[in-house]
Amino acid sequence: MAAERNLCRSGLEHESGQPIVSPCRSFFKDDLGVTPRMLTWIWFAAIFLLVPWPWIGMGYSLVPALRYGMLAGAGLAVAAAEGAQGPAPLIIGMFCLAFLLFTGLSWWLAGAVAKLLARTTPPRRMGLTLLCLVVALLIALTTQPYRTPYGHAERGGLIEILS
Repeated sequence: MAAERNLCRSGLEHESGQPIVSPCRSFFKDDLGVTPRMLTWIWFAAIFLLVPWPWIGMGYSLVPALRYGMLAGAGLAVAAAEGAQGPAPLIIGMFCLAFLLFTGLSWWLAGAVAKLLARTTPPRRMGLTLLCLVVALLIALTTQPYRTPYGHAERGGLIEILS
């Protein structure tokens, strides 16, 4: 039994002396090569795509930052193709401002979470990240946490809001 634990800790060796990673160490070895910067990007993508940000303007909404970017992009495309008159530039500007604000907040939150997780061990850090991402994704896909007055579905999950 002790010999098996030593094999798991030290790894096996080929006849040529090259180490083979044992199954006991394979998945979380070296934090999957995830650097703190990469961890920040993972958290940023999750926050940017999943966290509902509030908006009080043309109606109360609670959607991910990506949705504001999609609305800003659509507004800019229409303005470029057909011109923007009346309140359209103001509305497009509000969507652009919301997109930039919530993207910045998403980046700041991701950095804060990555710094907090940097204090833990690599396996625990990656395990907590994966657990949080899976739970958040399941909530976003199976429930209706988002609300928007300017879409085809007033309340919905991630797929309804981003489609």
